[in-house]
Amino acid sequence: MPFPVPCLRRRPTVGCLLGFSLHCGAKNEMTGILPIVTTHAFHRGVNDCNDDTGYFLFVVRDPLARVLSSINYERPNMTEAEPYAKGLKQRAGFKAEKFYGDCGFWTLEELAQKGLINPSSHRCRDRAFNTITGEGKYLVHGYFNYQYYAQFAFGTEGNADASAIPENANILVIRNTHMVEDWNSVEKFLGGKADALQPSDIPVNNAHAKNMTELFLSDSSKFILCQTLCNEIQVYKDIIKRAINFNDNDRHATIEELLKSCPKEAMSSACAENRPRMRHRIYSRRGVSKMHYSKESHDRAF
Repeated sequence: MPFPVPCLRRRPTVGCLLGFSLHCGAKNEMTGILPIVTTHAFHRGVNDCNDDTGYFLFVVRDPLARVLSSINYERPNMTEAEPYAKGLKQRAGFKAEKFYGDCGFWTLEELAQKGLINPSSHRCRDRAFNTITGEGKYLVHGYFNYQYYAQFAFGTEGNADASAIPENANILVIRNTHMVEDWNSVEKFLGGKADALQPSDIPVNNAHAKNMTELFLSDSSKFILCQTLCNEIQVYKDIIKRAINFNDNDRHATIEELLKSCPKEAMSSACAENRPRMRHRIYSRRGVSKMHYSKESHDRAF
């Protein structure tokens, strides 16, 4: 019997291991079942997934660590002639110059302090808030967040409920901080070997030297960022909860890690803000114009 086709949400290293050329120079030939059966991708601008996908593979990390990494990774190099005119930001209309340049959000600490706690202007406050919640086109990885992927994949919004993912969803999860362990648990779930991936198999991508300024977050910044990330954290928790390749120890360990970064949001499912509605944005990504929305699609909480 053939294996169902997983639909991929991935970080670059996993994409390379699975044979996708995005973010790596050449296809990497890995042995095992997972690279063989993973034939579709859903990551940022790449989407060739089918509606009848059997399994969904999410590659995740702590939401606060994810946004910290994003703002450092996407920071423009101001020594270049056109620091903002590159890659996906230029092609898809991401407004990096309004984020980094106009508002001076060069680090996550600056975003929190100058955008959320003591905003320099209403405009920059909105940009900071919309970047963290995924409602603004400023950071690529902020815009394509866990809420976006879950709503796109499963057609749910869940504004009145903590869950954004249906009970019957077949979700496999690889945590960025437990890559080898989780890759092998997926392999074993699919009927492969429990040691298919070794630490030496993992390429180092997107690595650059970090400094203390890039990584620093004050307690007040962590508090406001976790509060703003609350809905994203709930979806992250839901993904971990639904992972069919995880055992109770895996789930417990992940929540324990989350408690260290965002303790209140790790323990509670209540958020001050409703989850943002992404229906029109998702329809746009699918190439469906507003005039062609069916009444059924329009009325559904999508």
